[in-house]
Amino acid sequence: MGKDKSVQVVGAGLAGMVAAINLARAGYHVTVLEAEARVGGSGHLHPSLHITPIDKPKVWKYIGVDLDDCFQTPKTFRSYLGARRHEIFPQYFSIVERGPRPTSVDTRLHELAKQAGVEVRLSSRVEDLGALPPNTIVATGLDPRMFEILGLPYRDIPSRHLFQASDLDGYGLGIFSEYASEYFYAAALNRLFYAMLPLENPPNVEHLRRLVRDLREWEGIDLPEPRWRSVVFRVPLGGPQNLRLFHGDKILAGTIAGMMDPFFLFGIHGALVSGKIAALAVQDRQEAQKEFDRCNRYFLRTFRAKQIYARLPVRTKLGLFHCMTRWPYLFGPFIELISRGIPGHDDPEFFYRSFVGPDYEPPFPFRVAGRIQKTLANCIRGNRDGGSSGR
Repeated sequence: MGKDKSVQVVGAGLAGMVAAINLARAGYHVTVLEAEARVGGSGHLHPSLHITPIDKPKVWKYIGVDLDDCFQTPKTFRSYLGARRHEIFPQYFSIVERGPRPTSVDTRLHELAKQAGVEVRLSSRVEDLGALPPNTIVATGLDPRMFEILGLPYRDIPSRHLFQASDLDGYGLGIFSEYASEYFYAAALNRLFYAMLPLENPPNVEHLRRLVRDLREWEGIDLPEPRWRSVVFRVPLGGPQNLRLFHGDKILAGTIAGMMDPFFLFGIHGALVSGKIAALAVQDRQEAQKEFDRCNRYFLRTFRAKQIYARLPVRTKLGLFHCMTRWPYLFGPFIELISRGIPGHDDPEFFYRSFVGPDYEPPFPFRVAGRIQKTLANCIRGNRDGGSSGR
């Protein structure tokens, strides 16, 4: 090939390890530099559980790594809009564990990386990116230092989170309320219970008290205040310019590349897909940029929609989501937009079906209107793309 077959990856998270595995299988000598003394991220953040939309067979095929054992479809998944309970169809989501435990996706990726011949160096914090060779992949996730080093805009989300042992399994919960700046979620898997409450900045501790009370009353779950830990999540949503594959001669992957859903902040899907694109960038920068743009082609519109949504009063937000869950066919373009805002997620009806189920059909006039809308949208998209169709 005539090129240096050695590649360094900064960060042993999802994006970094997917990139490393793909490159090692392609014949590269890959060294992963991980700042922590263990694979699985910071002990301040993990272990944790995440609920993510994902078409598992399609994603495993795309990234070239089968992680099916780590992603479990919830057995139950419900949400509360204020105090109104709504059951979500769980087959469109998976629960996945992050962290150092044997049951985590991080541990599984580490095992696969070692099998592929990847060298992982722990306790190897990078302070000077300029000292690393060209085509180094930077995949440092939520590490706040790297945003500063690269000069990337960001948002800090002060939060409270909790993890503890639990006999619950395959449990998912979301609450949209005035006491959560985004939304509260909780999940249980692998005998672990995890909960996360994002707060306003500055935080209002009264909001945590209200959540604890509601969880006890609605779900019979007791999570006393002293168990909760303070944490600040730094996310790559300070502006649309966060979205970038390259920074000088370095390749960005995962969160630091901006591949996070700007509306609901889903990050798992984008991290996995981004790892594959970063590996491609080592071999063909131009082709990787095209794929990066394709997977993020709805980012800007979704980002702007979130900016508008964030300015709405809480009661208006709750009313909007209540109407969406009852009459989703009235919100077709909006639901499609936030479905496609997840980087690399190709199902425009994902949120719609999670509200009403796979077999639901809207009233006849809305079916006709929806088909006309899709036909027009496809024509416009085809003309804009010069008649070519996406994968």
